[in-house]
Amino acid sequence: MKALNPTASQIFFALVDGLQQGEAHKIETSGGTYMPVLVDCLSREPPLYAIAHRFEMNGDLVPDPDVQFLVSKDQSGGPPAPYPYAIDQLIGSRELARFDAHGHVTHLDRRGQASLADFANGWMRNIRDQQRRWFEEREATAAASPPTGTLAAGAILSATWGYDQTNVSFYIVLRATDRFATVQEIGRQTVERKEHPMTGLALPAPDQPVGEPFRRKIAINSRGIVYLAITNYIFAYPWDGTPVSWTSYA
Repeated sequence: MKALNPTASQIFFALVDGLQQGEAHKIETSGGTYMPVLVDCLSREPPLYAIAHRFEMNGDLVPDPDVQFLVSKDQSGGPPAPYPYAIDQLIGSRELARFDAHGHVTHLDRRGQASLADFANGWMRNIRDQQRRWFEEREATAAASPPTGTLAAGAILSATWGYDQTNVSFYIVLRATDRFATVQEIGRQTVERKEHPMTGLALPAPDQPVGEPFRRKIAINSRGIVYLAITNYIFAYPWDGTPVSWTSYA
Protein backbone atom coordinates (compact mmCIF):
# COMPACT_ATOMS: atom_id res chain seq x y z
CA MET A 1 0.00 0.00 0.00
CA LYS A 2 1.04 3.56 -0.61
CA ALA A 3 1.17 5.82 2.43
CA LEU A 4 0.73 9.56 2.56
CA ASN A 5 3.92 11.51 1.97
CA PRO A 6 5.69 13.02 5.01
CA THR A 7 4.09 16.47 4.68
CA ALA A 8 0.57 15.05 4.32
CA SER A 9 1.25 12.57 7.14
CA GLN A 10 2.13 15.39 9.52
CA ILE A 11 -1.12 17.15 8.64
CA PHE A 12 -3.09 13.90 9.08
CA PHE A 13 -1.61 13.15 12.50
CA ALA A 14 -2.32 16.71 13.64
CA LEU A 15 -5.97 16.22 12.65
CA VAL A 16 -6.43 12.91 14.48
CA ASP A 17 -4.20 13.62 17.48
CA GLY A 18 -5.75 12.61 20.80
CA LEU A 19 -8.90 10.98 19.41
CA GLN A 20 -10.07 7.78 21.06
CA GLN A 21 -12.35 5.17 19.51
CA GLY A 22 -15.80 6.60 18.83
CA GLU A 23 -14.66 10.19 19.31
CA ALA A 24 -14.85 12.90 16.67
CA HIS A 25 -14.21 16.59 16.31
CA LYS A 26 -14.98 19.38 13.88
CA ILE A 27 -12.50 21.98 12.65
CA GLU A 28 -13.76 25.27 11.28
CA THR A 29 -11.64 28.42 11.54
CA SER A 30 -12.24 29.89 8.08
CA GLY A 31 -15.30 31.91 9.04
CA GLY A 32 -17.50 29.88 6.72
CA THR A 33 -15.36 30.43 3.61
CA TYR A 34 -14.58 26.70 3.38
CA MET A 35 -16.39 23.55 4.47
CA PRO A 36 -15.54 22.32 7.99
CA VAL A 37 -13.27 19.32 8.43
CA LEU A 38 -14.87 16.38 10.26
CA VAL A 39 -12.51 13.88 11.87
CA ASP A 40 -13.62 10.52 13.35
CA CYS A 41 -11.73 7.75 15.13
CA LEU A 42 -13.46 4.61 13.86
CA SER A 43 -11.30 2.07 15.68
CA ARG A 44 -8.13 1.85 17.75
CA GLU A 45 -7.32 -1.78 16.92
CA PRO A 46 -6.53 -1.59 14.11
CA PRO A 47 -6.29 2.23 14.05
CA LEU A 48 -8.90 3.50 11.58
CA TYR A 49 -9.88 7.11 10.96
CA ALA A 50 -12.22 9.00 8.66
CA ILE A 51 -11.66 12.58 7.50
CA ALA A 52 -14.45 14.31 5.60
CA HIS A 53 -16.10 17.37 4.19
CA ARG A 54 -19.90 17.08 4.16
CA PHE A 55 -22.68 19.27 2.82
CA GLU A 56 -26.45 19.09 3.19
CA MET A 57 -28.63 18.15 0.23
CA ASN A 58 -32.38 17.46 0.55
CA GLY A 59 -31.99 17.09 4.28
CA ASP A 60 -29.15 14.55 4.04
CA LEU A 61 -25.43 14.99 4.75
CA VAL A 62 -23.44 14.17 1.62
CA PRO A 63 -19.70 13.37 1.77
CA ASP A 64 -17.47 15.51 -0.43
CA PRO A 65 -15.32 13.47 0.15
CA ASP A 66 -15.09 11.09 3.12
CA VAL A 67 -11.78 9.21 3.11
CA GLN A 68 -10.95 6.33 5.46
CA PHE A 69 -7.39 5.68 6.62
CA LEU A 70 -5.59 2.74 8.18
CA VAL A 71 -2.66 3.73 10.39
CA SER A 72 -0.17 0.91 10.18
CA LYS A 73 3.38 0.29 11.30
CA ASP A 74 3.85 -2.61 8.90
CA GLN A 75 5.54 -0.43 6.28
CA SER A 76 7.03 2.26 8.54
CA GLY A 77 10.52 2.36 9.98
CA GLY A 78 9.58 5.27 12.20
CA PRO A 79 6.20 6.34 13.51
CA PRO A 80 3.14 4.59 12.02
CA ALA A 81 2.03 5.87 8.63
CA PRO A 82 -1.49 6.63 7.33
CA TYR A 83 -2.71 4.59 4.36
CA PRO A 84 -5.95 5.76 2.69
CA TYR A 85 -8.02 2.72 1.73
CA ALA A 86 -11.59 3.85 0.94
CA ILE A 87 -13.43 6.92 -0.31
CA ASP A 88 -17.10 7.86 -0.15
CA GLN A 89 -18.39 10.76 -2.23
CA LEU A 90 -21.45 11.95 -4.14
CA ILE A 91 -20.58 9.88 -7.21
CA GLY A 92 -20.21 6.65 -5.21
CA SER A 93 -18.05 4.67 -2.82
CA ARG A 94 -14.83 2.73 -3.46
CA GLU A 95 -13.08 0.31 -1.11
CA LEU A 96 -9.56 -0.14 -2.43
CA ALA A 97 -8.10 -2.34 0.31
CA ARG A 98 -9.30 -4.80 2.91
CA PHE A 99 -7.45 -6.06 5.94
CA ASP A 100 -7.88 -8.33 8.95
CA ALA A 101 -8.37 -7.41 12.60
CA HIS A 102 -4.62 -6.89 13.00
CA GLY A 103 -4.39 -4.44 10.09
CA HIS A 104 -2.73 -6.89 7.69
CA VAL A 105 -3.85 -6.32 4.11
CA THR A 106 -5.87 -9.19 2.62
CA HIS A 107 -6.93 -7.52 -0.64
CA LEU A 108 -5.50 -4.54 -2.49
CA ASP A 109 -6.37 -2.60 -5.62
CA ARG A 110 -2.79 -1.36 -5.93
CA ARG A 111 -3.33 1.19 -8.68
CA GLY A 112 -6.56 2.54 -7.22
CA GLN A 113 -5.14 2.82 -3.70
CA ALA A 114 -2.02 4.60 -4.97
CA SER A 115 -4.22 7.05 -6.86
CA LEU A 116 -6.24 7.68 -3.69
CA ALA A 117 -3.02 8.33 -1.77
CA ASP A 118 -1.95 10.88 -4.40
CA PHE A 119 -5.34 12.59 -4.08
CA ALA A 120 -5.15 12.56 -0.27
CA ASN A 121 -1.67 14.12 -0.34
CA GLY A 122 -3.06 17.18 -2.12
CA TRP A 123 -6.24 17.21 -0.06
CA MET A 124 -4.29 17.31 3.21
CA ARG A 125 -2.40 20.38 1.98
CA ASN A 126 -5.71 22.02 1.03
CA ILE A 127 -7.11 21.34 4.50
CA ARG A 128 -4.05 22.92 6.08
CA ASP A 129 -4.38 26.00 3.87
CA GLN A 130 -8.14 26.33 4.41
CA GLN A 131 -7.95 25.89 8.19
CA ARG A 132 -4.63 27.67 8.61
CA ARG A 133 -5.55 29.35 11.91
CA TRP A 134 -6.23 26.00 13.60
CA PHE A 135 -2.84 24.65 12.49
CA GLU A 136 -0.99 27.83 13.48
CA GLU A 137 -2.47 27.69 16.98
CA ARG A 138 -1.55 24.02 17.27
CA GLU A 139 2.00 24.61 16.02
CA ALA A 140 2.46 27.48 18.48
CA THR A 141 1.49 25.15 21.31
CA ALA A 142 3.86 22.43 20.03
CA ALA A 143 6.73 24.91 19.74
CA ALA A 144 6.35 25.73 23.42
CA SER A 145 6.66 22.04 24.34
CA PRO A 146 9.97 20.13 24.53
CA PRO A 147 10.70 17.62 21.74
CA THR A 148 10.13 13.89 22.33
CA GLY A 149 13.61 12.37 22.48
CA THR A 150 16.95 13.52 21.11
CA LEU A 151 19.65 12.02 18.91
CA ALA A 152 22.83 10.76 20.54
CA ALA A 153 25.87 8.85 19.33
CA GLY A 154 25.05 5.17 18.85
CA ALA A 155 21.34 5.69 18.19
CA ILE A 156 19.88 3.66 15.32
CA LEU A 157 17.52 5.26 12.79
CA SER A 158 15.30 3.47 10.31
CA ALA A 159 13.53 4.59 7.16
CA THR A 160 11.17 2.96 4.68
CA TRP A 161 10.64 4.21 1.18
CA GLY A 162 9.54 3.10 -2.26
CA TYR A 163 6.44 3.03 -4.45
CA ASP A 164 5.47 -0.48 -5.56
CA GLN A 165 7.62 -2.04 -2.86
CA THR A 166 8.82 -1.08 0.62
CA ASN A 167 12.57 -0.68 0.98
CA VAL A 168 14.17 -0.45 4.43
CA SER A 169 17.34 1.48 5.32
CA PHE A 170 19.12 1.78 8.66
CA TYR A 171 21.55 4.42 9.94
CA ILE A 172 23.67 4.82 13.06
CA VAL A 173 24.38 8.21 14.63
CA LEU A 174 28.12 8.83 14.93
CA ARG A 175 27.85 12.23 16.60
CA ALA A 176 25.20 14.88 17.09
CA THR A 177 24.67 18.43 18.25
CA ASP A 178 21.41 20.22 18.95
CA ARG A 179 21.04 20.98 15.23
CA PHE A 180 22.99 18.43 13.19
CA ALA A 181 23.78 14.71 13.21
CA THR A 182 26.52 12.82 11.42
CA VAL A 183 25.26 9.37 10.47
CA GLN A 184 26.50 6.25 8.75
CA GLU A 185 24.23 4.01 6.69
CA ILE A 186 24.51 0.42 7.89
CA GLY A 187 23.50 -2.94 6.50
CA ARG A 188 20.53 -5.04 7.51
CA GLN A 189 19.69 -8.62 8.36
CA THR A 190 16.57 -9.82 6.59
CA VAL A 191 14.25 -12.78 6.93
CA GLU A 192 11.56 -13.62 4.37
CA ARG A 193 8.09 -14.57 5.55
CA LYS A 194 7.37 -18.08 4.28
CA GLU A 195 3.62 -17.53 4.48
CA HIS A 196 3.87 -14.27 2.46
CA PRO A 197 6.45 -14.56 -0.36
CA MET A 198 8.39 -11.41 -1.29
CA THR A 199 7.81 -9.91 2.17
CA GLY A 200 9.87 -10.09 5.30
CA LEU A 201 11.41 -8.44 8.33
CA ALA A 202 14.65 -6.50 8.66
CA LEU A 203 16.97 -5.71 11.56
CA PRO A 204 19.94 -3.32 11.54
CA ALA A 205 23.51 -4.62 11.24
CA PRO A 206 25.66 -1.92 12.91
CA ASP A 207 28.91 -3.75 12.06
CA GLN A 208 28.23 -3.44 8.30
CA PRO A 209 28.85 0.18 7.18
CA VAL A 210 27.49 1.20 3.78
CA GLY A 211 29.17 4.10 1.96
CA GLU A 212 30.60 7.12 3.74
CA PRO A 213 29.29 9.06 6.77
CA PHE A 214 27.28 12.21 6.06
CA ARG A 215 25.69 15.06 8.00
CA ARG A 216 22.03 16.07 8.08
CA LYS A 217 20.05 18.73 9.93
CA ILE A 218 17.90 17.43 12.78
CA ALA A 219 14.20 18.13 12.26
CA ILE A 220 11.20 17.78 14.56
CA ASN A 221 7.73 16.91 13.26
CA SER A 222 4.44 18.33 14.48
CA ARG A 223 4.24 15.64 17.19
CA GLY A 224 7.64 16.57 18.61
CA ILE A 225 9.47 13.52 17.19
CA VAL A 226 12.97 14.03 15.82
CA TYR A 227 13.95 12.76 12.37
CA LEU A 228 16.47 13.23 9.56
CA ALA A 229 15.64 13.96 5.93
CA ILE A 230 18.15 11.64 4.24
CA THR A 231 16.87 12.64 0.78
CA ASN A 232 13.73 14.40 -0.40
CA TYR A 233 11.85 11.08 -0.13
CA ILE A 234 13.71 9.12 2.58
CA PHE A 235 13.02 10.15 6.19
CA ALA A 236 14.77 8.36 9.06
CA TYR A 237 13.23 8.15 12.54
CA PRO A 238 14.64 6.64 15.75
CA TRP A 239 14.32 2.86 15.47
CA ASP A 240 12.09 1.39 18.20
CA GLY A 241 13.94 -1.94 18.41
CA THR A 242 11.36 -4.07 16.59
CA PRO A 243 11.80 -5.72 13.15
CA VAL A 244 10.78 -3.54 10.20
CA SER A 245 8.64 -4.95 7.38
CA TRP A 246 9.84 -4.90 3.78
CA THR A 247 8.32 -6.00 0.47
CA SER A 248 9.72 -6.76 -2.97
CA TYR A 249 6.62 -6.88 -5.15
CA ALA A 250 8.12 -4.87 -8.00
